[in-house]
Amino acid sequence: ENTSRLMMSSVLLRRNIAALDNISLLKEMVEPILLLFDTPHSNQCRRQIGHCLAELCATLSMLSPSDSDDAMKTIISAISPKCMASDVESFRLLTSLADRAPVPLWRSGAAQNLSTIFQTASAAKTSTETMEALIEAVVFVGIASHLATSSDSQKDASLMLGGIQTTKTNELKVEPTSQAAQIGRTCLLGLLEWMVQSSHSADVLCKCMEHLSHSASTCPSLLAGDIETFKGLIRACMVVSSKHSHDTTRLSSLEVLATLCEVGDVKRGRLSEASADGVELRNALLVGDGSPESMGVIRICAELIAKGVDDDVEEWATDPATLVDDGNAWEEDDIAIYAEALLELFLHNLGGGSHSLPVVLPLVETLLADNQWKHQRAALSILERCLSAAPVTFARHVPVAMETALSLATNESFRVQYQAMNLLGALCEIDGTLGGAMQVRQRYGPRVLQATAHLVQSHCTKVASMACLSIVSYCRGGGQTSSDGDTLVVPYLKDILMALVAGPLSLEVTSGASAKVGAIAVKVRAIGAVACLAESSGESFVPFYGNVMPGLLACAQVQAAENSHELSLLRGAAIEAATIIGQALGESNRVVFVPDAEQIMTLALPLLNQAASGLIPMDQLLAACARVASVMGEAYSPFIQSVLPHLLNRATEPPDVSVTAGDEAGLEATRRGGLDVDEDEGTESMTVALPGRGLTKVTINTSKMQEISLAARAVYEHAQAMGAAFGPYAEASMKAFTPLVNFRYSSEVRSTAAQATAAIFEAACAHASSGANGFELPQNYLPLLGSAISKQILEEDTSDMEVLYAQADSLSEIYYSAFSRLEETGWGIVSKLSIDIAKSTVSNLMKAISACLARRTKITRTMEGHDGALTGEDEMEEYNELLSREQELLTPLVDCVGYTLKFFKEAFVSIFDTEVEPVLAPFLAANSDVRARFAAICLFDDCVEHCGEVAASKHAPKLAEGIVFALGNAANDQDTELLRVAIYGIAQIARYAPSDVLAPHAQNIISQLLTICKQSKDEAEDLFLLENAVSSLASMTLIGKAPFKNVPNRNAIIQTFVNHLPLREDEDEAKICHAGFCDLIKTQTINIGAEAPTVLKIIGDTLEFVADGEEIANHDTCNQFADILFEMQRSVQAEQMQQGFSSLSVEGQQAIGALMEDHARAKGNLVSP
Repeated sequence: ENTSRLMMSSVLLRRNIAALDNISLLKEMVEPILLLFDTPHSNQCRRQIGHCLAELCATLSMLSPSDSDDAMKTIISAISPKCMASDVESFRLLTSLADRAPVPLWRSGAAQNLSTIFQTASAAKTSTETMEALIEAVVFVGIASHLATSSDSQKDASLMLGGIQTTKTNELKVEPTSQAAQIGRTCLLGLLEWMVQSSHSADVLCKCMEHLSHSASTCPSLLAGDIETFKGLIRACMVVSSKHSHDTTRLSSLEVLATLCEVGDVKRGRLSEASADGVELRNALLVGDGSPESMGVIRICAELIAKGVDDDVEEWATDPATLVDDGNAWEEDDIAIYAEALLELFLHNLGGGSHSLPVVLPLVETLLADNQWKHQRAALSILERCLSAAPVTFARHVPVAMETALSLATNESFRVQYQAMNLLGALCEIDGTLGGAMQVRQRYGPRVLQATAHLVQSHCTKVASMACLSIVSYCRGGGQTSSDGDTLVVPYLKDILMALVAGPLSLEVTSGASAKVGAIAVKVRAIGAVACLAESSGESFVPFYGNVMPGLLACAQVQAAENSHELSLLRGAAIEAATIIGQALGESNRVVFVPDAEQIMTLALPLLNQAASGLIPMDQLLAACARVASVMGEAYSPFIQSVLPHLLNRATEPPDVSVTAGDEAGLEATRRGGLDVDEDEGTESMTVALPGRGLTKVTINTSKMQEISLAARAVYEHAQAMGAAFGPYAEASMKAFTPLVNFRYSSEVRSTAAQATAAIFEAACAHASSGANGFELPQNYLPLLGSAISKQILEEDTSDMEVLYAQADSLSEIYYSAFSRLEETGWGIVSKLSIDIAKSTVSNLMKAISACLARRTKITRTMEGHDGALTGEDEMEEYNELLSREQELLTPLVDCVGYTLKFFKEAFVSIFDTEVEPVLAPFLAANSDVRARFAAICLFDDCVEHCGEVAASKHAPKLAEGIVFALGNAANDQDTELLRVAIYGIAQIARYAPSDVLAPHAQNIISQLLTICKQSKDEAEDLFLLENAVSSLASMTLIGKAPFKNVPNRNAIIQTFVNHLPLREDEDEAKICHAGFCDLIKTQTINIGAEAPTVLKIIGDTLEFVADGEEIANHDTCNQFADILFEMQRSVQAEQMQQGFSSLSVEGQQAIGALMEDHARAKGNLVSP
């Protein structure tokens, strides 16, 4: 009874301490609590009292660092003798102090003698419990040293309190000279030897390994900073994983090594081929030393994968498939599943696939040679992990993997069939990324589909469900395009649909009053497969539409005496698939789907009013409505009035966030980087210790956040689909979603809200352009959205690239919508965008651009080996992907700045000088990031073109230097986009800058432009680049204020220019060049007599394209065309004119005839050519 009271009192005291802000009282409490800790009590009581002391130091560290240091010295001095005597609870207290107050522990100097204490206690080897407590204390003291030296102890409060670890494992550093490395060398080695030389229980060993894993993921220097410590760790973990009788213990020791091998400085430094130690250690991990005590991690994982599954195949097979796991999370397979995950980490990090695959693939062959189902299942699973861990290196082994999977898909064991389908699906998904070409489906498509068609009809619902998922993977593999579908899906569409209809789609999903869970799972997966087949087939699915759609609509309305979550998901899958199929048919077959679309909306509207009924999940219902809108377009208007209020209500509901008292378990979970997830309630929570308040738990209703995101996506789809017809609802929608752009609690809400505002803004602009309303709404919201989104881009977590890109792209779309209406509104659409708001927005965007370029520089340095050699092709591909993501983000950020520049023109100069030029000018120089140079040239091009004569004079020389460097193939890495903007910039400098800017480079530039222009349009791989080169060449030497009209080879340049007309790719450049062409004729630089057929063709083709809606010649140029034609009629022989005219297309002839007729009518003398 006294123990229970003391325990409870200690817990309450700790909470009170955390809530105190009275420094004097906290200081007075140190000695009494220490005395209580020294009093004989049960270990549990002493542990809770120790937590009070740690909390006291942590609270003081926030209020008075010096007093916290004094308290720490007092406590450490008091417990040091007990630690020397191997008192377990004193070590627990030391752990708690290091955990809760890491900075004071080291700042105060109290930790300086801990190494001696650890060594003394370790040498005594008193008990198993002492060993575990010692290892824990060493780990946490080591982590504390890392935190203390990597933070400003006076400013970083989170680290004072043992803050959450946020650094990615791959980015952690191993520092050989650090305090942590020294602790590892002096204290940990002896403990590791003690751990493996004595007999310990499985529970104790697992706890020890858990502590070491925690160190690996937070402070790898402790384990690998010293090479001998690292060797000792590998040796100890290999002994435990090779010899121990408990599989869970073996796995825990492997997890230590797998976690440590994820650290970039370990896999690219300690295990690098650059040192003999690195090769030795990597080989020790991969293959061991050949003894029973060290088999190598790959072999141990393979062994555990093979034996760690449930022996009872029948029980596994008869257990129904579910929509949660489909068989991958079978409880009795936990050992194998854990081993598979660890194997993937080892394959990926131990020298990459080039070193790990030669070790693992012979083991796969050995497993396959044995007919036991466990070994065959294991072989298939390992092959899948190889594919996932090292896809680039594994590409050459894909044919063997495919043959293996196809062969074993007919195995009599359901477990093997299931795993074969899993592997086939994975191979199909990654197809197109292996070597860049379609390999798997082109070579094996018929056999894959034959195997899946057979197994979708399996009596084992898990196998049938996985076969359906394999069809989905087949359809979506490699970023499927319509042409892929024509060759890879359409030829087999009838047979696979027949198999689905005969098998899973015909299953009965209810039995009496209850739902049949397994049958529902298979049917839902089959419905998803049908939807994917339709997406891949496009309009080729039309012949099968009538056979599929009635069944889907019936499924969407299936009833049972007792509704269930599974039946709700079935209805949702059916309505989702029905609308996906309707979309897939294409615009030309819209009429096929519209009647069924109206029926779907008739079903959906009442359910929207009964959201709590659960008949169809609301996310699928709203997504289905959005797809119907995308097909029906403006015809959807009668339904939007009923659907939109539900979406806006969801979006405007207040966030469900609560702040309550926290507890120890929540604090521990949060400190380890975890969240307390309550799936039943749909919440996530984290616990923090706040001085003056104590343990505080913040709980967020994530289900509510998801509902808001779904509403935003649905509004985005509706606005995009309906266009101008959505205009009447734009204001209410914009009011709902604009505040959510800066929503505090969910990045998904922020990104989807930004996307929704972009679609709403465009719909409002389109509505205004149609004459229905003015542009007041776009005028009002343009500055608001620019400020809100640019601010959020700057504050967003840079690790979430999808969210960042969504926000940047949304703002770019908003600005483009405004930019494309500038002339229409007489610049009125930007009338409320002040120069101050523009400067603030651009400042945010340029900071985001600068951060993006800094990340690219860091990635590039890693790829170049500055952080140690990459492990192989697969890691290189990962970093290339990171670079690509940053490049994708850079594009809309630069576009946003460019649009703002064009909004303000000369008024933007001061912003360019203060915000843009300082960031990007350095990247115009040599040896910079190609994409950074691309961004710089883009915005400098815009400045020279749009910001006036003074800006052009100031910035054109720097731009010219950057362009000259960019024109060299060696410098631009064959980046054609960079060449485009560089060549475009030449034209702008020639037109708007002083004539002497290009003079030092003129000969070189003209020569390079002529080289590009040698190719004909039919031969050109990049027509846009070719036409830009033609325009720039003409701007330098022929048209407008061309600064080099006296170039020696001018006649050849004229011929090159004429040969490539008309231009079509860049309409603005085309207008300038076609007007310049007329000027060359007027000045008789081009002789219309000698060039009559060519001139006629250029004019005829240009007018034909203009009549088709291409804005490549303005009204004045067309009038000049007419004048030229009249002059040609007067001065060129009729036979020559007739011959040239007859060579034109019918459309070209008609366009010339129409122009001449209009022109003559305007002048009062009708003449036909």
